[in-house]
Amino acid sequence: MIVSCTLVRPEPDRWLPLMVRQTSCFVDLMVFVLDSPAFEGDRNYAVIKDLGDKARVLWNHVAREDKGYDGHKRNLYLQYLKENYMGSLAVVIDTDEVLDDRAHALREVEKNFDFKVSHIRMHHYFWNLGFEDSTLNEHWTPTRVFRVAPDLHYYEVEHPVLRGNFSTCNLLDIPLHHYGGLSGIWSEADKYRRQVAVSNIHTPDDLLTWHERHIAGGLPVKRVVWGQHPAIVREAFKQ
Repeated sequence: MIVSCTLVRPEPDRWLPLMVRQTSCFVDLMVFVLDSPAFEGDRNYAVIKDLGDKARVLWNHVAREDKGYDGHKRNLYLQYLKENYMGSLAVVIDTDEVLDDRAHALREVEKNFDFKVSHIRMHHYFWNLGFEDSTLNEHWTPTRVFRVAPDLHYYEVEHPVLRGNFSTCNLLDIPLHHYGGLSGIWSEADKYRRQVAVSNIHTPDDLLTWHERHIAGGLPVKRVVWGQHPAIVREAFKQ
């Protein structure tokens, strides 16, 4: 069995429907941890409910201000898996991440997974859909894939990685695509679609150029020096 695990925050998240639709094609069960049943009526919860029996929702009651908030939520899904799906293959996916189209290969991984824990390749996108982080030649996000086992646990700290009785990790080349660095991409896409629908000024070629430059990353750009910005702007974003 393949299970995905996701922490969901109460803020509306436009990446969540894409993550849900893609992940549901490749796994047998999706486990979500939400903050407090008070959020049952929000849009995020509605997306999850539409999965029906393929979804399990766990409720977290630890405040976001608590330093152990993130680790506590991760231990909630981990404990649920230990109680119900011991030995299953688990994949941890955040709400702003989308599994690669090659994720059907997870079925073979499930059959032949020799490691307890695996890191997974990740692409981190920034600014628009045309650029990704090149700090490293290859990005591997730690301990995102694992066989559910009794000794596994998370420290209750911010951004914890999985701990347990393992000394080495596999590298799984089925990428996760991380879109959390694209804070303005949805508003840009909405603006583009409005212009496609109603504009009587922009030609079809104008609109294609807009999409290519502002969404797909084709806009010619150059690096600027920090001092080029007005002092009031630099003050607003100072270290």
